[in-house]
Amino acid sequence: MKNYYILSIVFILSCNFFSKDNEKELFAMLFADGGKRVPKIVFQKEVNLDLTPDTEFFYIIRNGNEEIVAVLDHKKKNLLFKNVFSLLNIGPIVYDPAKNKWIASSAEMKPESLYIIKSLLFTRLEGDSFDSIFLEVLSEEPPLELFSVPLVYKNYKLVFDGFSLFKETKLLKELNRIPISYIPDKKGIRVLSDKPVFDKFYSLE
Repeated sequence: MKNYYILSIVFILSCNFFSKDNEKELFAMLFADGGKRVPKIVFQKEVNLDLTPDTEFFYIIRNGNEEIVAVLDHKKKNLLFKNVFSLLNIGPIVYDPAKNKWIASSAEMKPESLYIIKSLLFTRLEGDSFDSIFLEVLSEEPPLELFSVPLVYKNYKLVFDGFSLFKETKLLKELNRIPISYIPDKKGIRVLSDKPVFDKFYSLE
């Protein structure tokens, strides 16, 4: 089994799909409503994410206290997918397993770092011809403390919604995150818990 939470984000620093001069084309597609924006591309990858044989262009853009996931088609002309994640305040935050809490870190805040999306994985489910997107995302919803949940998108559809599944559970209230493992040959996710009521398998089909 592959432990989802040991995966880290690998930044592609040597390949820029948009120059500084034409980044505005991407931002224009993302921010059609106008308003004050200070966007910055902090992650990008060329990867096949749908049923078409062409590869798509995946981006994470920071805009203030938002981190935006966006996918453009192979010609970089059409926006195929967009999702916005936000917190009231962003910055270096790490998970303390001894306290079962997300806590502020003393690390310096860097422009190229991600602070809301804590884990990112592209993986091809058994039998698929394209990659699915696995995310671990920080969220806040009082009276809960800061917590993270796993999300899985397949062909741009949310096929595993950790927020809806676990936001009311005792497991999330105790751990402030949902420990999971991805099981490739079964095309699913297992929630890891010493309590049978939470130790469950979820299919991603």
